[in-house]
Amino acid sequence: MNGFEGQSKENVSYPENLTPQDIALVYRQCEIQHATSVEQLEGFANAYSKAKELAQTREKLDQLTPEQIEGLILELGALTEKRNQKGFRIVPVTFANGSRAIEADKIPRAIQTFAQGFKSFLENPTEDERLNTVLLYKQFEEIHPFEDGNGRVGDLLWKILESKKTKQWPEKLPPDVFGENK
Repeated sequence: MNGFEGQSKENVSYPENLTPQDIALVYRQCEIQHATSVEQLEGFANAYSKAKELAQTREKLDQLTPEQIEGLILELGALTEKRNQKGFRIVPVTFANGSRAIEADKIPRAIQTFAQGFKSFLENPTEDERLNTVLLYKQFEEIHPFEDGNGRVGDLLWKILESKKTKQWPEKLPPDVFGENK
């Protein structure tokens, strides 16, 4: 399951609030995303820790404004990949299947809309077909706001939403909404 040949897992420092299952999920998500350097593993582990801590602090989670959700997305992106510290991507993205992510100049507005949907879900975590965890996750992935780490950040946003709905942190990866991860 690890795919980290030649790399010592012992060299990676993990936040204390991560369980062995969390660490396994951090490895698996990084492996899927081809982000297996110690720096990438530690960055995602720190973002994972922050997201998990927020999800377990129900009062703080419930009080997030759409603007704070936008800030959270930027923070998780910057923790996940250092190059995201400059903010949203400014370059075009074409996916393996030939489709394109939204244009870079449209990302801020798309993230505002996403954050409003995220907030609406936090206020009423239902499986309404217009607003559910899978659709919100897919929407984030289609916006693809960062140069790198979008799958990992999307994973964390999905986990936060799922934990709001189920009242427990998901111990699995998000659904494969594009049919790419076998």
